[in-house]
Amino acid sequence: MLSVTLLLCAQQFVGGWTYSGPHTDAAEIAAIEKAIAEGIATEGFTPHNAEGFWGTFNVAQDVGKEAAQALAFYQHKIVTEKDVVLHVRMGSDDGIKVWLNGELLLSHSIDRGLNPSEEHIALPLISGENQLSIGILNTGGAWSFSINRETSANPIEVDRAIRKGANWLIQNQLVDGSWGYHNSAYRNGATSLAVYTLLSCGVSPQSAAIQKGLSYISATYPEKTYSAGSQLMALAELNDSRYYEQMEIIASDLISWQERNGMWAYPGGHWDLSCTQFAILGLRAAAGIGIHVPDKVWRDAIEGILLCATQFNGKSRPTITGQPAITGFKYYPNYTPGGTLSMTAAAVASLEICRQQLGGKYPQKIRKNVQRAANEGMAWMTQNFTVAQNFGYGSSHHYYTLYGIERVGAVHDITHFGEHDWYNNGAGFLVNAQHNDGYWPSDIASLPDTLYSLLFLKRATASAAITGENDVSTGNEVVSEDVEGRLRLHVNNGDPAVMWTSLPAGAKSDSVSYFIKRGGNSLWQKIGTSSATKFALSHRLDEPGKWLVKAECTIGGEMVNSTDVTYFFVPNLGPNDTGYGDDAFENLIPVCRPSYEVSSSSADYFNGNKLFDGHHWTRWLTKGNDKNPEFTISLRRTAKATRLLFSHAYNAPANCTGAARPGEVAVYINKEEVPLIIPINPDQTQKTIYTFSNPVRIKKLRVVVTKVIDGTLGASSIGFSEVELQR
Repeated sequence: MLSVTLLLCAQQFVGGWTYSGPHTDAAEIAAIEKAIAEGIATEGFTPHNAEGFWGTFNVAQDVGKEAAQALAFYQHKIVTEKDVVLHVRMGSDDGIKVWLNGELLLSHSIDRGLNPSEEHIALPLISGENQLSIGILNTGGAWSFSINRETSANPIEVDRAIRKGANWLIQNQLVDGSWGYHNSAYRNGATSLAVYTLLSCGVSPQSAAIQKGLSYISATYPEKTYSAGSQLMALAELNDSRYYEQMEIIASDLISWQERNGMWAYPGGHWDLSCTQFAILGLRAAAGIGIHVPDKVWRDAIEGILLCATQFNGKSRPTITGQPAITGFKYYPNYTPGGTLSMTAAAVASLEICRQQLGGKYPQKIRKNVQRAANEGMAWMTQNFTVAQNFGYGSSHHYYTLYGIERVGAVHDITHFGEHDWYNNGAGFLVNAQHNDGYWPSDIASLPDTLYSLLFLKRATASAAITGENDVSTGNEVVSEDVEGRLRLHVNNGDPAVMWTSLPAGAKSDSVSYFIKRGGNSLWQKIGTSSATKFALSHRLDEPGKWLVKAECTIGGEMVNSTDVTYFFVPNLGPNDTGYGDDAFENLIPVCRPSYEVSSSSADYFNGNKLFDGHHWTRWLTKGNDKNPEFTISLRRTAKATRLLFSHAYNAPANCTGAARPGEVAVYINKEEVPLIIPINPDQTQKTIYTFSNPVRIKKLRVVVTKVIDGTLGASSIGFSEVELQR
């Protein structure tokens, strides 16, 4: 148990903490929780040596071990001279329960790491003595919790998170302009949402990432509701008249997919509120640039959304006597026992969008139903608000839920759900949940979660973001560690890269030299010396991808350097960068009934069928000891081709690390004994394109790797992501 007395008015902390645990016996845990709920004094707790009330507590250290499926309890007293609400932010590894004066305010049984801004709690303190109790569940491994004062999101940290996230997206774009997430089922979906996100973050429409993405999504029309809605949002954000006709066709398709009850399905399968909200977001974007969307579409959508409403109080504790149940929303009727935060947010935002689009032009009866449902949905969100999970559905679709909260806050133009400052709470959580490389969540990279996080932070649904004045193209740099006595190196993202150096305080030097290398055991290469202002140097790197950069100079006769900076070089548009988007539709191999043979595969999921599956995020890779790497593709139907194309196995800038890759291939066509010798472009973000002097009829294609770049045959795993034959 944990006890401390806090005089809020004087802002003084007195007393000390106590704790109890670990507890694994269910009856023992139930007895402690019953005592907490009834306000009965607890005994047998150990005093804690913490000096203050706020901070992070290592539960495993306190109780003496990391016990799996165990609880530890902490408790303290808070004394205030008058009724007041105390806002705190908390984190836990893993689950957490919080009681105030015996009332359970929070209960999350979840497996997670510690994020100090995961939970945001308003403690309604009463005049006099209050009892705050905390239970921390450990599901295994580390065991801790934190409690801190509620603070506003730091705009500098938020802007830094946005830049890092946007840069991660740019660095992970594939050679064809896509991001490779669910490309089979939703070809244009994730890439459209990524383009929309980057544009919302301030990335220039003329940048390589945007132009390559547009090339990819413009190669064919979307066939799924998610994809169509996302593509309309992306193209509306671009607001380029050259794409208006494309938007009109997509909007027309999306309208035609609306079900009779007003909802949308994938299309196909059961209709649901998630598909519906993406359809509504897309049509709203289309209407925003002047594309006509009939009023009937919005009216029918309203009636469909209301089908997903459910009477559900939402709280884990019993309903207060006399308090009416309020309406949450489900994915579709009977999908879950009650409402979920993600779907309630989807409904509340979608209803308001439909209402705004209609401008009051709908029957009074519907208007009353919409207002009641919207009010009750908003009340449900206020009652069950959290940024820690998708309330009602656990940890599933957590970041999707945050984007839903942002949409509600934006379309309703509100800053709070009751006592909850939705943006500060969410931004604080996201800043702490971001991986150092820029993606979300911190434990494993997820493209959609990264997109939803950036859209939340940038408040993309609103007409203007309020996160800062700079976009990702300004102030966008990586900086070496600030170490006393060493140089501070700054490298600006761009093509060419611009780097400059600040010296230690009071130090002087005539010039600074700059060095680069790929990493690992490669040698440093000097790229130049500068004596200009701030020792600035502009340099275009030879190849895209990951580089290490450092600065050196002589100060007082001694050599001083910076710590190494990891820098990802993404070049400006190349000659073919916007020409790869429709390559998958031009490839003759998949339609000619191919079969394959390979010299080796490093794993089943790196087998030869990946050479012609149409995806640049899959690949064929040999075993590392394969001294004669080759593959053969046989076609049951003859392909008449004019071009042969090869794509590197790893072709996103983030994967360009100087690893071994094919440098030359010998290509045997049909029964020819003399091969074509084709050098492979060393730039992993570019395809190798070989044009035949005349169209060639091909039934069999044997490709032998004869040279390797940055490696040795038989000593490295190498391969390709795609091989293509085009007309």
